[in-house]
Amino acid sequence: MDPHHRSTTLTLVVLLIIALQVTGFSTPYWQYEVQIGYMGLFTSCKIVEVLDRNYCTNDINAIFKLPNDWVRVVISVESIAIILQVLAVVFLLTFHWKTRPNGYAKVSFLILVVAGILGSIGVIVYGVKADTDKLPLNWSFAFELVASCLGVIVGGLGYYFFMKPPDYLQIN
Repeated sequence: MDPHHRSTTLTLVVLLIIALQVTGFSTPYWQYEVQIGYMGLFTSCKIVEVLDRNYCTNDINAIFKLPNDWVRVVISVESIAIILQVLAVVFLLTFHWKTRPNGYAKVSFLILVVAGILGSIGVIVYGVKADTDKLPLNWSFAFELVASCLGVIVGGLGYYFFMKPPDYLQIN
């Protein structure tokens, strides 16, 4: 497979990673319990027993009494990770139109690894600080975890395999 086909495939994989990351980041199901409610980075909802309806608020402290500092850290590192992933896609797309593209591909894969590490830091901070006794972790958290791990794996493997010289240039 020539380098341009490989970069097209990797661009599609990185777009999938971005879709997972953005979906996990923006949805309010980082933690969920049927009887209690659900919570994300920006919205939390508590089940009102009397009316059997959801009461939703954007102020996480108002319902679940969480310290905002660690939530802000998670939001910050996850935001930076998403921005870096978009930048990695820009470098991969630039690869298609340049005559000497290897530098762009290398930078793209390194950026993707850094984005994955930052996403992992956000997931670890949330997993450690969240009160999982009251509300267990849920699918939005899992999307972030999978996207972060895939970012590190795809970035590392992409750097290794993409930068490997073709067979006809290797000396036996």
